[in-house]
Amino acid sequence: MKLSQEAFLGLKRHFLGVLVEPSPLWVAPAQRPSLLLTSDAPRGERGCIVDFGTVESPGAEHRTLRLVNLGEEALTLRVQNANAWLQAHWLPEGEVLQLEGRSAALLVAAAHDFLEDTFLTGTIELVADGLEGQRRICAIAVRLATRRTQALGRYGFEGEPEPRPHDFGRLDAAAVGAGEPPSYELSFESLTSIPLVVSFADLPAWLVFAVNGYQRRGPVSGRFFERVAPFRVEIRPNRSLQFLGVQRGRVVLHTNDARPAWQRLDLEFAAEIESAKPYLTLTPLERVRVPAGEVVWVEATLTNWGQSPARVSLRSRSPALQLPDRPAVPSLHDGQPGQVALRIRLVSTGLAQGTHALSLTLRVENGEPPEINIPIWVDVTAVAPGATTAQAQQPSRLWAAVAVAAVVLLLILLVALVF
Repeated sequence: MKLSQEAFLGLKRHFLGVLVEPSPLWVAPAQRPSLLLTSDAPRGERGCIVDFGTVESPGAEHRTLRLVNLGEEALTLRVQNANAWLQAHWLPEGEVLQLEGRSAALLVAAAHDFLEDTFLTGTIELVADGLEGQRRICAIAVRLATRRTQALGRYGFEGEPEPRPHDFGRLDAAAVGAGEPPSYELSFESLTSIPLVVSFADLPAWLVFAVNGYQRRGPVSGRFFERVAPFRVEIRPNRSLQFLGVQRGRVVLHTNDARPAWQRLDLEFAAEIESAKPYLTLTPLERVRVPAGEVVWVEATLTNWGQSPARVSLRSRSPALQLPDRPAVPSLHDGQPGQVALRIRLVSTGLAQGTHALSLTLRVENGEPPEINIPIWVDVTAVAPGATTAQAQQPSRLWAAVAVAAVVLLLILLVALVF
């Protein structure tokens, strides 16, 4: 409200009676720039505060402030704002306003799109310049807090924001004192106040899952772990001789993230597990059936998965078995293991009729396993009636030759009789 000197004296006469002397007090418009901010915003110690409160993001908040010029001098008003998330402009003129003894509306707007819960503070400055160069700056503090009502997460895949196929490379399963094999690290953080729940499924047999001292080895079919973020996980290969060769597999990651693309993720892994030393495996032999007193040969297939050739020596054998040769087993080449057929001579003489469990043990020189046992199951049958032991030992092709000779002789006799 503005009162002239005459109006003020009239009010004093009305309430205090007729004045004997003219009053030395009067009210006049201020000569310097003077502004009054009016709104529903509270006032603080340092001026006006616009508090948008806590809102759900994304969105946009608006608040209108009204400014009143308390002086008679015309003012030039400008808005200074150094906050990217804040906007302030006059309605409807724009960013600069000529205010001459009247009020103006200032729109303050805050647009926000934050994945995580955020608290923001900023300041808008109003600069009022008078005609004679007077200047006054009024600061308006702005506050805003955002929150999410759905779970959102921040993920780390070996330092990357998104998963990529990971190759552990070539690993020596027979290395002594090599320590833990390389690991793949996963990290999970919740961006909102809603808990982010993460679970894992389908762990391949050659991988190990570890988190905070907990360890799980594959194979696992289906879900096997669930936890609320934040936490970290390590996945590493099981550097074991039983997984020699090229290994590939995946681990499935499930979350309750509000974004569909992050609700299921397939983590692809690969590794080539090898052994610098020889590593032998045995292909099981089929059961052998042999007549009593007969000599037969059987073959045992040895496979070398190591990077070095395997040399073997005889450690022990059953009396009925003989090992004339001890060939070296070739090493792994181009991802294919080396193989050799080990010929074993079986002499059934001295074995009674029935089933016999024979065995032959080899020593693997500087390789794994140190010894390899070759079991051979033998069924010894009786010799056919009327046949001698020597006859039973003759090859079957001799009988075929005799039969052919008899047929030829018969043909010759028939020709001689005809002529």
